[in-house]
Amino acid sequence: MSLGSQVRKHRKLRGWTLEELEKRSGVSRGTISALENRDSSKSQYATDLAAAFGLTVQQLLEETTMDAKGSLQEPTPKRQVSNAGEFFLLEDEARLVKSYRKLTKPEKAYILAKAQEFIDDRATEAESPKKSA
Repeated sequence: MSLGSQVRKHRKLRGWTLEELEKRSGVSRGTISALENRDSSKSQYATDLAAAFGLTVQQLLEETTMDAKGSLQEPTPKRQVSNAGEFFLLEDEARLVKSYRKLTKPEKAYILAKAQEFIDDRATEAESPKKSA
């Protein structure tokens, strides 16, 4: 979906008027209306509008749905694979890798050992029968 249609969708999902979004984003309602009606895919206001919704620009541009209670449900992030078979990391994964690369060799060994311990614990929990309360 384009930026304009996503802005309109998020504004309507929240029950906001153009005036409300203007107050929250600092972007004039005329600009918001023009963006929504032209269905533009690019805008210098994308960051301000996304922030008003409590989203990143990437999240604003993603498809979202509402659950039965009217809460926004974000889509499951999709990993893309390049032609060379390399994975493109999600934002949080990229931050984690960047931080990991700054660690010393002993720190990396410690983190990997703790991660493996966590994974093993989760596997054990999944294998053990659930106790009835």
